[in-house]
Amino acid sequence: MQCLDSLSECTEQCVNLRTDPNHCGGCEVTCSTGQACCGGGCVDLLSDVENCGTCGNLCPSYLNASASCADGLCGTDCDEGFADCDGVPGCEVDLHDPSTCGLSCLALANCGSGECLDFPGERVCTCDGQTACTTGTCVGTECSCGSVLCATAELCCDDGFGYQCSAKNSMDSCGACGNICPNNQVCVAGVCSNCTFGHDACDGICAVLLNDTSNCGSCGNICSTNQSCVGGQCF
Repeated sequence: MQCLDSLSECTEQCVNLRTDPNHCGGCEVTCSTGQACCGGGCVDLLSDVENCGTCGNLCPSYLNASASCADGLCGTDCDEGFADCDGVPGCEVDLHDPSTCGLSCLALANCGSGECLDFPGERVCTCDGQTACTTGTCVGTECSCGSVLCATAELCCDDGFGYQCSAKNSMDSCGACGNICPNNQVCVAGVCSNCTFGHDACDGICAVLLNDTSNCGSCGNICSTNQSCVGGQCF
């Protein structure tokens, strides 16, 4: 069998070893379920920072931060002790510097020896350099929120039913209390974001409707046990 220069012969057929998930990098080298073949290697497009959402999509890194890939969307993880408060990529604020205390930064406040503010002019608590707090009172390394304690990775929000702890990636409080993401977006690292091409927003996550057994063909359509989702249909 004669194959084009860009293809190789495997099992009596011409295949591209750089992109074929059944012959990835070599004949009959099969990628695992959910992986894609990019450049001759099997990768997870949902979490690979060099192939995020699609082959070759390299997530950028910025000041005081590292690149991240979650659900096929590029994001930024601030280095410990830094935060992004100006909306420009990069984590420019030193959270342990008292001179930065008072900035409203996605409802996160953490200063070395200053006063923590949730919104400009509203005093929330006094930080010890290790405590993050939103609306409430600092207690050790946690924040009291009504009658419960929120972890530092949570917000203390009042949605009309009293103060409650809410994850910062919640669709109802994305990065800040009351910041509701629309149904066609997801909350990633505290920011409402669109899903990448080929993915659809389903209950707060980006899903591939063609092969997702929990969202097969449409959001919420769950395939039965031992079934697979192929082309958006359960088999």
